Amino acid sequence: MNRAAAVLGPDDELWHLGDVALGYLDSSLTNLARIPADVTLVAGNHDRCHPYNGKRGERFVEVYRARCQLRDLVLANTSLTLANGVEVQVSHFPFAETEAVATSRPDKFAQWRPVDDGAVVSCRHLPGQVRVPVAGRKLVQAHHRPTVTRPHATSAAR
Repeated sequence: MNRAAAVLGPDDELWHLGDVALGYLDSSLTNLARIPADVTLVAGNHDRCHPYNGKRGERFVEVYRARCQLRDLVLANTSLTLANGVEVQVSHFPFAETEAVATSRPDKFAQWRPVDDGAVVSCRHLPGQVRVPVAGRKLVQAHHRPTVTRPHATSAAR
């Protein structure tokens, strides 16, 4: 967070891909508010406002919006068109096969994973990074585990 606060300014945009509040809310949520950019949070499974938490999570939506001073709070997968025209799926979670969720355990996050439609995905749960301008602004993730982009085969190649 310190690095993001130091390098980003009011003309920048930051998309944080979740798990911003793993500890105490009073000390962790305000970290995003220190960043002088427009901040969008894509809620992660460890964020109390994530839909995985059901009714209990709904109580935290406004708490996250206010304490993080968010431009937007995304509770589901979304897409983003980068300045170079590439459309990117944005999710806290990767595609199902990328985390080897095809194990004997049921995937409790299946309904929140992006659909593999051949698009590029930027997600929180994998190593790697994407830094591409969004409408002339920087796209940076403020987490020690950076985002990943991965092109998928087109439907003709499947």
